[in-house]
Amino acid sequence: MAQFYTEDARYLAPGSPIVKGRAEIARLFRENLAAGPGTVQFVSGDVLEGGDLVVDVGRISGASGRAAKYVVVYQRQGDGRLKIAVDAYNGDTPA
Repeated sequence: MAQFYTEDARYLAPGSPIVKGRAEIARLFRENLAAGPGTVQFVSGDVLEGGDLVVDVGRISGASGRAAKYVVVYQRQGDGRLKIAVDAYNGDTPA
């Protein structure tokens, strides 16, 4: 999964410091997956595009039943592919 992120990407999860860089994001994902797989559904709401950036604003739902929202900023790479530069989400209910 981390290969979908730029080398200097930022991952912003609720109640946690910013995770910077693809290697650190990969480490975080490995730790999270150690607890076992889960099911998550992402539903895009708005997609905004301008120049080399695409912003996806949407909703997340999972097996826990707790609703959340996300903003993902994609950055176009030199070869034309889009990779995630910023990935942020938080829940709909107070922490």
